[in-house]
Amino acid sequence: TLMGATVKRVVVNDDLTINVDALVEAVRERPRMLLFSNPMNPVGSWLSGGDLSRVLDAVSDETLIVIDEAYAEYAEGDDYTSSLPYLSRRDRPWIVLRTFSKAFGLAGLRIGFGIVGDPELRALLDRVRTPFNANAMAQAAALAALADDEHLARVVALAMAERARVETFLKSKGLGVAPSRGNFLFFNCRQDASVFVEGLLRQGVIVKPWKQQGFDTYVRVSIGSASENDHFMAVLSELL
Repeated sequence: TLMGATVKRVVVNDDLTINVDALVEAVRERPRMLLFSNPMNPVGSWLSGGDLSRVLDAVSDETLIVIDEAYAEYAEGDDYTSSLPYLSRRDRPWIVLRTFSKAFGLAGLRIGFGIVGDPELRALLDRVRTPFNANAMAQAAALAALADDEHLARVVALAMAERARVETFLKSKGLGVAPSRGNFLFFNCRQDASVFVEGLLRQGVIVKPWKQQGFDTYVRVSIGSASENDHFMAVLSELL
């Protein structure tokens, strides 16, 4: 918007899954850029390999494809795949974004990376990025994180197990929960989310209320350690 673009949003389905038909229809309007996250933040829904291929097949040559895969490490499963195998076979320009802030646990160092399908596009990005945008400590930590597969697997397994446990709890309270492949859950608290979140905050729980029209009773909660999740569930039970 700051650069003068007109942004067209594609709303999710009533069950909070991605509206693939609407996404394909929007792409066929030949936008300058297609930008979405997979898995999607804040809901956690995702595109299967077939749906992803269907969307990408609809993209015209003049559209830059940008896919944010910040939560890809958490999205293991038969019906999820990274966009990289699809995009690597395409000549048109594309960027896949990744971060060390989520599964790798380096949020405080503010570092991530992009995989770019065209050398000329990469050179253009180099011209406009801020100088010294990633400090030496962050770069060293990122390289160490990439080399530590065992730690990453352990962290992801814990998050997935805790996500399932918290999801089961929320459903047992009669709350609607979106299917998620991220390290968070998006649920309907059945009341004004901003007021509900204030009640959680008074008990030391910080979550994010959603204020978008039509979703103002929804809350996104990140999955923490077992003890943190226990605290969240206890406080939520009290509020309900």
